[in-house]
Amino acid sequence: MVPPELVGGHIGPTTSHTTARTHDLSFRAITALFGHFGMEWDVRQVAGAEREELKRFIALFKEHRDLIHSGRMVRADVPDESLMLHGVVAAGSAEAGTTAALFALVSTRTAFAEQPGKVTIPGLDPDRSYRVEAISPTPGDTDYAHTFTQVQPLAWLATGAVANGRFLAEVGVPMPILNPEHALLVRFTAL
Repeated sequence: MVPPELVGGHIGPTTSHTTARTHDLSFRAITALFGHFGMEWDVRQVAGAEREELKRFIALFKEHRDLIHSGRMVRADVPDESLMLHGVVAAGSAEAGTTAALFALVSTRTAFAEQPGKVTIPGLDPDRSYRVEAISPTPGDTDYAHTFTQVQPLAWLATGAVANGRFLAEVGVPMPILNPEHALLVRFTAL
């Protein structure tokens, strides 16, 4: 696999000048997060809540840059062909209280199934417990309401959950229904 810092992942404008597609900021930022996180957008025009969200993503990248650029890239199998799951897992054992992995669940098109069901998370220490939390989008983000199809989000999206690596790899985490071309960023913190 190509190291993330060599992958040209940029946050572009809301409507792409090359494809004419329009995407929410969280989708563009989560996509760029697993690359070198460049900026291909005239940010002088960004204001209000969108500007604050962009600042949050820049801080998120800086916080996890070492993990993203030194961890092991993982591309996971997902039964639903409309979904992709990829991420980065810390090389070696993560210290308690540190991020052990970041994963993005990405919806590429409308799902055939009504519910994506549980998605297994590979690569974590099977005997270690992890705090699982959705870190983007969150309820305060401008694009939160557009990301999910269901009216009532899954409880763990708001409160997080705790599970060990074996459970995550074998049973998995129930995932929300994502609208097409939307993504969910999930952090796994070692306990």
